[in-house]
Amino acid sequence: MNEDRISKMERPREGRLLLTIPEAAEHLGIGRSLLYVLVMRREVRSVTIGRARRIPVAALDEFVAQLQEASLD
Repeated sequence: MNEDRISKMERPREGRLLLTIPEAAEHLGIGRSLLYVLVMRREVRSVTIGRARRIPVAALDEFVAQLQEASLD
């Protein structure tokens, strides 16, 4: 799957720019706990709004692209 195709993938909850951790984890097909670890390691970008942590949809695309690049090495 190339990067053009990644950006054209169906977006979770079309129109939303930010997802909760459980929503983002579900979209990636991983567990919520693993996503929290990835966020704390700064492997997946996140933002805070007040006390809430959210994942930009674009950060999911970036993370998947990084995984693909690493698998080519």
